[in-house]
Amino acid sequence: MNKKYYAGLDKLRFFAFMLVFFQHIFSITFDFIFSKLRIDKVPNFIKYSGSIGVQFFFVLSGFLITLLLIDEKNNFGKINLKYFYLRRIFRIWPLYYFLMFLVIFILPYISEIFCFNGNKYLNLIFLNNYDISGQKMYSGITWSIAIEEQFYLFWPLLFIFFNNNKIILIISIIIYIISASKHLIYPNDIYFDTIGNLCYLMVGCMGALLFEKVKNFSSFLLILNNNLFKYSLVASFSLLILLNEFYPFLTYTLLPIVYVLIIYYMIYYNHLIKTSFFSRLGKYTYGMYLLHPLLILFVKIGFDKLKLNYLNDKSTDLILILISFSLTIIISILSYKYFESFFLKFKNRFYNS
Repeated sequence: MNKKYYAGLDKLRFFAFMLVFFQHIFSITFDFIFSKLRIDKVPNFIKYSGSIGVQFFFVLSGFLITLLLIDEKNNFGKINLKYFYLRRIFRIWPLYYFLMFLVIFILPYISEIFCFNGNKYLNLIFLNNYDISGQKMYSGITWSIAIEEQFYLFWPLLFIFFNNNKIILIISIIIYIISASKHLIYPNDIYFDTIGNLCYLMVGCMGALLFEKVKNFSSFLLILNNNLFKYSLVASFSLLILLNEFYPFLTYTLLPIVYVLIIYYMIYYNHLIKTSFFSRLGKYTYGMYLLHPLLILFVKIGFDKLKLNYLNDKSTDLILILISFSLTIIISILSYKYFESFFLKFKNRFYNS
């Protein structure tokens, strides 16, 4: 099967990673920075940038996985479930378990800085989103990977059990409503919850199912390329971020729809970010996302050893950010080329042909 490739979506992956990285690198200096600027309150976009990035990843994942399943079923009349799971295993597991091996079995025995208080077994079977309280940031980032793996377990089954995509669309709407309802009932205890995060994945899935219906309509393409549509996307995104402080339920339920519309736009008109540099980096975002908290910690340890006060000095903090960002990109590229690519060769064998 010829896999469809959308360069614009790699740009979105990198953008989503940058939002997560931005919050993690600035989180410890928020108070200092904004006190120096004489601003009492951290702006919503900055405070929630990591959450926005993770949600964007979920929507994008739901969209792409559903699109692949639709293409496979259209081309071959069925879903090869074994091949689907093997492709996910060869893409996700090698780097994930390498990180788990480091943070559970190696680093804690080197220094108490890397103490691991989480449940080892839950982390090893992708249930660590229910064990987040015992983890440090450098390993806690994996909670979102766990939710995606849980999603991969059941979502392809729908394409096996139901031949009609309309039924799958109805099921995805029902799951979305259940997930959104949980946000409304338990607003303060939902961030790491699987059901609570399904609303983002389901919006991506619904977006893919609808995309298959309208992608060739000339009116659909005209709407996407209309300036009013583009300005509306920016305005909607900004408004929902601002409203998050007062009406978080609106953000959880409506912002993912904006993400899907951005995905549509980037598929057809990905000149939004003109250089292909971001597309190339987008290929390495899995490594960037998974490894950046640990790499940031390594850089901070180095600065502490050198007695460089990045907490109270803006120039030193900027140097820490630049080094952490550069190191994340370099290590992720090396990881992809010399570690992940070895397993991706096996992954590519499990596409129907």
